[in-house]
Amino acid sequence: MATTSSRWPPANLEHLFKSEESPDTRARILEAARKVLAERGYAGATMRAIAAEAGVAVGLANYHFSSRRQLLAEVIATSRKHFLGVLDARLPEGDGPETMRRIHEITAGLVDLMPDWYALCADLDAQGLRDEELARAAAANKRSGESDMRRYLAYVCERFGVEPPADLAGISAAVLAAADGIATRVLLDPGFDAIAAHRALERMILAVLAPGAEPLDAEWDRDPYAGR
Repeated sequence: MATTSSRWPPANLEHLFKSEESPDTRARILEAARKVLAERGYAGATMRAIAAEAGVAVGLANYHFSSRRQLLAEVIATSRKHFLGVLDARLPEGDGPETMRRIHEITAGLVDLMPDWYALCADLDAQGLRDEELARAAAANKRSGESDMRRYLAYVCERFGVEPPADLAGISAAVLAAADGIATRVLLDPGFDAIAAHRALERMILAVLAPGAEPLDAEWDRDPYAGR
């Protein structure tokens, strides 16, 4: 008995889509998905709308990405790689307090730099509560964030000249949850004082990583991405 394949397009129809292919087709579909998902949310974004935004046939979009779930997860993952590069390029090589402050400044500024990304992450979390596949994607996104946060906090410890605490993984998870919560609050309430919240978080982190250390005594840089 012949089996039915879910692969699209079928091998005998692939030639119909080749004229639309280009080296950056997949990247173009990803960028279109980012835009449509940001504008409509996961529930309102269809593969047809994403394909139209990318200027390709729906079949070609499905050939590169099997579902909206995969697109949402990959849009978030590729965006994370982008802003990590931006963040890493701005890490200071000064002492502990300077490093801690700079990380908070650039973290606080990310929600203004990439509001769509934070909105998509919140959407992924919400959808993941009701969808097992999206729950796995949301959990993977948080694990990636915790790994990145652990790396930055270890760097702060290095600048202070102290050993990272044994429970750095747990601390990183808590700090990431707090930072993401602050970002979500900013999206929901533009009048929210995110800097005050980040200042408080900065003091709490210092109390754990370097007891007795004082935060940097300097004005908060409200535009850490100037000249990016």
